Amino acid sequence: MMIARILAFATVLTAAGCVNVAPPLSANIPRAALVAQPVLRALERPPLFTRSLPVAESGLPGGVLGFLVGEARNRALNADNQNRTQINTIATPTEVDPAALIDEAIATHLNRNFATRPNLRDLYAYNVRGTTVGERAPELTEIARRRGLSGILIDVYLVAFGAESTGRDLGLRDEKFSVRVAANMAIYDIETGAVLVSGQCDETNTRPQLISDAAAQGVAASTIFAREAAKNCADSLIETYLR
Repeated sequence: MMIARILAFATVLTAAGCVNVAPPLSANIPRAALVAQPVLRALERPPLFTRSLPVAESGLPGGVLGFLVGEARNRALNADNQNRTQINTIATPTEVDPAALIDEAIATHLNRNFATRPNLRDLYAYNVRGTTVGERAPELTEIARRRGLSGILIDVYLVAFGAESTGRDLGLRDEKFSVRVAANMAIYDIETGAVLVSGQCDETNTRPQLISDAAAQGVAASTIFAREAAKNCADSLIETYLR
């Protein structure tokens, strides 16, 4: 009875305009533009795998003098943290292209839920210099048209890929890290050059891991965590923009 009352009250609030109701996520992308369309993905060279830790700040107040002293302390503190951290012992993942993994997950989702054609083709875009959707959409779709391709094009552009220390317990056995994958995603209509949907993801592997354990396991561990971070990024994009 109580649940029924709560639902009824929520209905009244919605009708009265007191609650903002988001449109269904399927409204983010026109289904009619995807049905029976072949799917291509734009492939880039994977960026270098980075290793980093949070930037430390001393937070000293006190005008210009305080700022200058604080900046000097920050530089010294960050240099000391760089010397102590074990993040550089994390091996570079092998045979992992997060953008390609995200592309494939999105294509599989489109095939299952939007009735696109099941075969995924690749469009190599190694010479494309644009980094924003506005820059990449016209260039990539023009390349596709020149090559006689049609359908829709999935474009996943990585903006971050690397191991990041949590910044705690630096240099100790308890220092932990995560693999981070951040990307911009867009889907283009090749014929018209239109952007059908775009979005961003910024995810890590599910739980921070001990650097000491991952370093002992070498490439196998970092590869697993990189794949997990890419999967989480793909899941986030699908859940947010492609329902």
